[in-house]
Amino acid sequence: MIDSDSLDKNQSPRELPEIYVIFITEHDVLKRNLPIYNIERVITQTGELFNDRSHIIYVNSQIRDETALGRLMSDFHSKEPKEMNYLVLEEKSEYYKYGGGKSNMCRLVEELVVEENKKTEEKCRKETTIEYIKRFLLDKELSFEKIAQMFDVSVEEVKRISDSLT
Repeated sequence: MIDSDSLDKNQSPRELPEIYVIFITEHDVLKRNLPIYNIERVITQTGELFNDRSHIIYVNSQIRDETALGRLMSDFHSKEPKEMNYLVLEEKSEYYKYGGGKSNMCRLVEELVVEENKKTEEKCRKETTIEYIKRFLLDKELSFEKIAQMFDVSVEEVKRISDSLT
């Protein structure tokens, strides 16, 4: 699906961009004690690389040696921007931790929480409505139309819920 979104209607699959998916892991998930793992697709019967220009890279953030990658992993684990090796990361971390970025991040997180709460409330409302509809259906005293009207849902929805009871 990623590939299909990358092409226009008349483009050939040969025109797909080279894609890298990078996982920076907290622990050495492949347990080979390497700082980085390059994963390529292989034709298993021949051992040849498939060469579809898609690559997966796992970075083991536990290795924090004096290499460029090790210093970067060290920065990712630093609690204080001033302890970081790379200036650009230090400056961005400083901004988000102590500068104006902190209030922006707080606002964004609050908006996400409000949105998630709305989704949760809506889901709970729907589940509660379904449970009440089931109770009325089990009583068999009201028509599908009357139940739909009571709960402001379609008759089809009441029928679907009824079908789920059998």
